[in-house]
Amino acid sequence: MARRNVALSTNGGMASAQSALTNYAASGAINGNRTITDWGSNGGWSSSSGVLPQWLRVDFSGSMSIDEIDVITYGSSSAPTLTTAIDPTYGSTAFTIEYWDGVVWQLLTTVTGSTFVWRQFTYTPFTTTAIRVNVTYGANAGDTTARLVEVEAWGDDYTGISGTLTETIPLVGLTGVGSYQDNQSNTQIQPPGNITLPIRQFERV
Repeated sequence: MARRNVALSTNGGMASAQSALTNYAASGAINGNRTITDWGSNGGWSSSSGVLPQWLRVDFSGSMSIDEIDVITYGSSSAPTLTTAIDPTYGSTAFTIEYWDGVVWQLLTTVTGSTFVWRQFTYTPFTTTAIRVNVTYGANAGDTTARLVEVEAWGDDYTGISGTLTETIPLVGLTGVGSYQDNQSNTQIQPPGNITLPIRQFERV
């Protein structure tokens, strides 16, 4: 398939969070809207615990090859740019981005003191089934709520390539009447002929 935002709910993304206020569900952060026009109507995520850090996780529809992650926090009623200033009262200013390697979470990016609504990060493509944004600091010292308007992960389905390298060997020097058994392929061969043997298996990682 083509490169796309694989975190988007309509592309199979599923969001969950450590906590969430009513009408500020995690799913609102993967609805494709980078603005705050639907904030408070499940159009963005806000934590409810009153303690930071708080995380939001996005699981993909399968293994994906990711080369870009975008995090949009609170601050713009119109489509933000990469230089749109963060809201000084509600915008989350520090967070980490992690990906799941199948066993543990691996750190990708650490952000502190952010002053922009939209942060964009590009990577050498890596394969994962999920990412997590861990908000570590709110808008100010007294703000203990995590707020994310949108989380995006850009890439494509990971397609592993596997197969077997083989070598074909002619049957020479075999005499007598009858067939010979190729135990590798469980077939019988009548000389003259060839046998094909696997010499190496490989898989793209």
